[in-house]
Amino acid sequence: VDGKRFFGNDPKTATKNLPAEGVKKVQVFDEQSEEEKLTGASSTPPEKTMNLELKDEFKKGGFGKIIAGAGTEERAELKGNFNKFNDKEQFSIIGIGNNTGRNGLSWDDYQDFRGSQSFNWDDDGDFGFGSGGGYIIRYGGDEGDDDIGDIENSFFGDQSAGFPRNIQGGLNYTYAHEKTDLNAVYFFDRSQLMAEATRNQQNFLPDATYTNQDISSQDNTNMGHRVQFRIEQKIDSLNTLVFNANGVLNQRDNLNDGTYRYFRSNNQLSNFTQFDNRFQQDARYLTGSLIYRKKFKKKGRSLGWSGAYFVNDSEQTGTQSSINEFYDDSGALDSTLVIEQQIDAVGLRQQVKSSAIYVEPFGKRWYWQTFYNYNLRLESVDRDVADVVQDLPAPNDFLSRYYDNRIDLHRLGTSLRYSYKGINISAGLARQEFQLEGDFRSGPSGMIDTVIRRTFPNWIPNVNMSIDLKRNRYLDGGYVVTAREPSMRNLQPVIDNSNPLFIREGNPNLIPQIDHNIRMSFRRFSPATFTNLFTNINFRIVENAFVQEQTVDSLLVTNSRTINYKGGQSLWASVSYGFPIVKNKFTINLNYSYSWNKRFALVNAVENETFSNGHWTNLRLNVTPGDRFTLYLSGRFNLTDTKYSINAEQNQQLFNQTYSVDLNTILVWGIFANIHFDYDIYQNDRFGFNQDVPILSASLYKVLFPNKRGEIRLSGYDLLNRNLGVNQFATANIVSETRTTTLARYAMLSFTYNLQGIETSLKKNRGWW
Repeated sequence: VDGKRFFGNDPKTATKNLPAEGVKKVQVFDEQSEEEKLTGASSTPPEKTMNLELKDEFKKGGFGKIIAGAGTEERAELKGNFNKFNDKEQFSIIGIGNNTGRNGLSWDDYQDFRGSQSFNWDDDGDFGFGSGGGYIIRYGGDEGDDDIGDIENSFFGDQSAGFPRNIQGGLNYTYAHEKTDLNAVYFFDRSQLMAEATRNQQNFLPDATYTNQDISSQDNTNMGHRVQFRIEQKIDSLNTLVFNANGVLNQRDNLNDGTYRYFRSNNQLSNFTQFDNRFQQDARYLTGSLIYRKKFKKKGRSLGWSGAYFVNDSEQTGTQSSINEFYDDSGALDSTLVIEQQIDAVGLRQQVKSSAIYVEPFGKRWYWQTFYNYNLRLESVDRDVADVVQDLPAPNDFLSRYYDNRIDLHRLGTSLRYSYKGINISAGLARQEFQLEGDFRSGPSGMIDTVIRRTFPNWIPNVNMSIDLKRNRYLDGGYVVTAREPSMRNLQPVIDNSNPLFIREGNPNLIPQIDHNIRMSFRRFSPATFTNLFTNINFRIVENAFVQEQTVDSLLVTNSRTINYKGGQSLWASVSYGFPIVKNKFTINLNYSYSWNKRFALVNAVENETFSNGHWTNLRLNVTPGDRFTLYLSGRFNLTDTKYSINAEQNQQLFNQTYSVDLNTILVWGIFANIHFDYDIYQNDRFGFNQDVPILSASLYKVLFPNKRGEIRLSGYDLLNRNLGVNQFATANIVSETRTTTLARYAMLSFTYNLQGIETSLKKNRGWW
């Protein structure tokens, strides 16, 4: 709208909230990518963009809505948002509180809230190629592996199982005028999830199989304050600066208790564990980055530089308690192990990174590019473990760990690109080097003091192709190599005995994993017939793959660590086709995907090679004859066939099916009705597992007031009272199925007030998934 994103990139947001009489002109054009803006050429297909030019008297306004509801089973929800705009500014406020696990913050809410700043994917400043390694900044977590820094997580998080409670809210301000774009955000998030789960799992050894049956409950609470600031300043037509700053205060409380039962092949009880683990963490992080882009008068010549700094400090305290009983082959109690420990950990993580890129055109078709990336990561953690004896802590020097790590990354690369009349082909090569320095120590009597000094050089080739075949047809492909250094969690020799029957330990001898990726895709869309076709294929070969090495003793206690091993392979291919039977009234979408995986694991020094074949088929029918009736039917079928080199008799098939019906219609007296039915079927021939979950929901609603700004709705969720969280999967030497108790049947009466009026026609779309 007027050359700026209007609260996201969904055209419906603008067309629903702007009056038709306020539109002066409509423009449709090919949007330039950031790469094309900088270099004059692009390696990706163009995207169609619509711009609405408004009349002067319609260049300011506001829209929003508030929803309040109360229901049975002590369920309630409150959600509201308001968006205001003029020709220079956008302001958004949003808030939500519920204990329903639904009506949370969605993709549309995210775009409405962030406004024209919804997407700034080019702000990372990692110029060049080959940056798919694990050195990308991650924010916080109990040992640095959990991402707590992105506001997007609050909008797109999944809480489909268990009993969630959420309170979220934020403010967003955007200013865009002439040479200055400014955005500031504050967001608060408090989420709680309580869940109870049962798990049945089979574990394969070279000459035997054992099972475990687990029952666990969790109560996890996460609370955070986040602030983001971004300013883009165009110094002149050739020079641009972008500055980003982000800050987070985060607190987590995790409670987990339950029981583990392990059984030998003859169903004889081997282990029984009762556990109760509680952890609390406080974390803070701050990051800032500066990006400079310079164009030259010679078209295509450009220069870019970026620098960033990140710091994260955290404290974690916790207790882990367990009573572990071990039984011999006759079923008699052999021994008992009682664990009562306190854990205190303090961590400091810092990261400095910088990149530079230069692009030089040769004529009008050829472009030479060279770039350099540098990344420095420093980590320091003190983790004190103490055994509690007669209510007094005694230091456990064997489990306590103190370490300092430094990882330097250097990458220097160059590439040559041909770009002419929709044909873009590039080839390049980079030299990459990881330098790892680590100092790992245990407590005074732990007898562990390890120093690591290692260097890992790699060549990184890169080939990309993008061809505009005209008439809305595009061909895309490439070959990419990425080097992934080990995560700190896998490197540090910390012993994690929070589950005494499955003990994890780091491996300081890991080297980077090398991934070779080959991809090809084709897409076509016909605006005249509304048919679309998309196909793609991806093949990956892995060197020095990160795999799990497990040792299982006679008491079925597993010790696991990550090692480098000969690589696996994977293949993914899919095809999607959509077409109308009757244009805008009856459409069909078909999708088929296939995957093949070859991976390894080591169990008691014996190699287990696993092959899996997966088939995914989707069919969707959209019947939309008019505004008084719409019907959407879909079916999804997933089949995974897994074969093992050891214990081949455990080969199995997992089969999941989902059938959905969504019916919308207008009844009498202007009352609307919606009926939604999902029928999920989960099957495992090896377990004899067969679980069906039918979920039926329905609602009646009526639009109120002459200006159609109000709506009252009566809804019933899970009317059959059958809701259940089900998850089943197969890995290199494990087959598992989990059932999680979750929120089931309840009814709710809600009221909506909309500042712009509510559209009374039923939802109509082409059913993209």
